[in-house]
Amino acid sequence: MIRPLTISVLLGCAAASAMARVDDDSTYLRLAKAIETFNAVFREVNTRYVDNVNPTELVDVGVSAMLGYLDPYSEYYIDDETDEIETVTTGSYVGFGITVSNPDSVLTITDLRESGPARKAGIRIGDHLLAIDSVRTDTMQSESLRPYTRGRPGSQAQLKILREGRPDTLTFTLARLELDLESIGYSDVLTSGIGYISLERFTRKTGAELRQCIASLRSRSSMTGLVLDLRGNPGGLLEAAIDVVETFVPTGSPIVSTKGRFDESSVEYRSDAVPIEPTIPLVVLINEFSASASEIVAGALQDLDRAVIVGIRSFGKGLVQSIVPLSDNAILKLTTARYYTPSGRCIQRKNYRTSTDEIDTTTYRTFAGRRVSGTHGIDPDLVVSDSIFSPLVNDLMSSNLIQRFATRTAAGMSDLPAGFVADARMFDSFLRFVDQQPARKRSKLLGGLADAETLAQKYRLPKSSIVALEGARRSVERDQIQSIRRQQNDILRLIDMEIRTRFGTSRDRDRFFVPLTPSVGRAIEILRTDTYRQLLSSELPADH
Repeated sequence: MIRPLTISVLLGCAAASAMARVDDDSTYLRLAKAIETFNAVFREVNTRYVDNVNPTELVDVGVSAMLGYLDPYSEYYIDDETDEIETVTTGSYVGFGITVSNPDSVLTITDLRESGPARKAGIRIGDHLLAIDSVRTDTMQSESLRPYTRGRPGSQAQLKILREGRPDTLTFTLARLELDLESIGYSDVLTSGIGYISLERFTRKTGAELRQCIASLRSRSSMTGLVLDLRGNPGGLLEAAIDVVETFVPTGSPIVSTKGRFDESSVEYRSDAVPIEPTIPLVVLINEFSASASEIVAGALQDLDRAVIVGIRSFGKGLVQSIVPLSDNAILKLTTARYYTPSGRCIQRKNYRTSTDEIDTTTYRTFAGRRVSGTHGIDPDLVVSDSIFSPLVNDLMSSNLIQRFATRTAAGMSDLPAGFVADARMFDSFLRFVDQQPARKRSKLLGGLADAETLAQKYRLPKSSIVALEGARRSVERDQIQSIRRQQNDILRLIDMEIRTRFGTSRDRDRFFVPLTPSVGRAIEILRTDTYRQLLSSELPADH
């Protein structure tokens, strides 16, 4: 259950405190009547339904449906599901140090912790995870794997791996290890002394990790500016977002406020720490997957005119969830407030009760008087799309063909050869590999033509129609191969990068991609020129 999280931890029992606050007699009566109705239906289902039912399962389903009616973020976790929240709130977990997803509907290793048990044992990015002990995992969804990877530190499990390009399966015996949930992804000092830090999530340790990373970059170079990358960051702890903003703004600066139905949900948060980087020129990158705590950071730094925001409009999650412990080790994560940036805007995009977008025509201003908008996410000061390669090359990546070819090629290598470079012979091998794939894997157009041929045969269309469709498909196949040949340089760079990643982690991929990314390039340009000052002083209009 991977969703954007902005969590503010509350202690105590919600039920008692909520009842104590309900002073309106009519509200109390409606609540009592609703509970009476629910109990009556629950009793009748348990005693009279045609089949035996499990009352515990009925409650779980009923509670989940009730919360789902409210919004996607209010959730009920039973005992064995609470480790997701514990991981975010504690900043650590016990496991093998793997990240998985389901490209091609097969559970696949997509990243490894540098110091984790899996990488040390020789498991690679691109490997298919077939089983853990006796439990088959290859057809699992990634979110269902957690109970089988977690456990006590030191406890062992056997992982069965299929590595495309090898005829055999591989078995690894791993001991689980307690690992920190890393907040910082790739970081480096780029051209002209511009620092770059990718912030992937917000946990209890995020602020400390960020400060440590900045200190490390400064020890390597005299930084003249910093790019803080929040693209793809789904959020996390509210307190962590505040900690990040405090790194850059003066003590006493407003950061975020929350407002809910009750006084305890309405809080204004100001910086109470001494900033370690109060003046370094700062650009924050966002995209449509930057949500929740990411938007708190971007919104605060934008409203305080402390950073230029670059990228595309963020997700638009302006809701705060509180954690409420329940009986039997269950946890309720309930939306209890909305959050507001220093200028007073709530960037919540969706009204989930009405399934419509929020509308706010108010004109908001930053502290320097720049116009900013609300109710649909954070709008960047400069809009920059991050398309690097041609649509054809992007299709080859999104269909997982370049990644699979890299896995197959690297399968025959015990280590990356010294001086390795993907060359023309490897490109010819890639063309043969693509030619062997089903039509729909090669491109949507080829898949559509293949489906049209099948339908034409099914409905017994004239032979001339079937021949025409077959001819069109073959013509597109030839054209695609020629188009791929014209993109040889870019494809070889990607193959080279993916093969290197098979002997490392996603950091190796980031090291390749980050300097090529248009938004990073634009950020560097802004930080190197007077554009930075002009944007923050309203001398240049923002892109809206």
